[in-house]
Amino acid sequence: MPMSDDQLYCLFVNANSLAELALREAGAGLASMTAPTEPPGEGDLPEMSLDDLDFGALDGLSDLVDSEAEAMTSSESVDASQPPVDLSVPPNLEPPAPAMDTPSTGFDGYMAEAYAHRAELDARLAQLRTSVGDDSLDALVADLPDDLPPIVEPMDGARVAAWLERYMQHEPAITALVTAVRHADT
Repeated sequence: MPMSDDQLYCLFVNANSLAELALREAGAGLASMTAPTEPPGEGDLPEMSLDDLDFGALDGLSDLVDSEAEAMTSSESVDASQPPVDLSVPPNLEPPAPAMDTPSTGFDGYMAEAYAHRAELDARLAQLRTSVGDDSLDALVADLPDDLPPIVEPMDGARVAAWLERYMQHEPAITALVTAVRHADT
């Protein structure tokens, strides 16, 4: 028997949340590894003069830049039928959210927000059911570890933290499910 619409919704939200939270956690880990360092002091840099540098690699660069600039501004390369590209930053673009503090605070709030958009996801849920198929979804869920809370039920911060820990360890069954859900949503 195929999973209910409520179960499919929870599966969709939980799988997408795992992917996003994993990216946030990985980004936070990278940010902590690349903390600013002190600039080198005067004595830390090797003595060099311009005579020691080889500028041969730059020969012809100005000619190349000039010819590319000319080609970009020539009337032949501009397609007047195409609207100009808007390179401005959209006003609703927000900076990325910071990494979660702890599962009991950050993940609870994140999951509450994630579950708050059901009406907006109906078309995407139908696409998931159609593109992956009920039998495949059931098989992917059946392959998941038994020691984790059900992924087809709503999760709080502590439950999603347990799933996230295993997902970030690249457990094959979890990775396969998240990949299938994310791929169907593209």
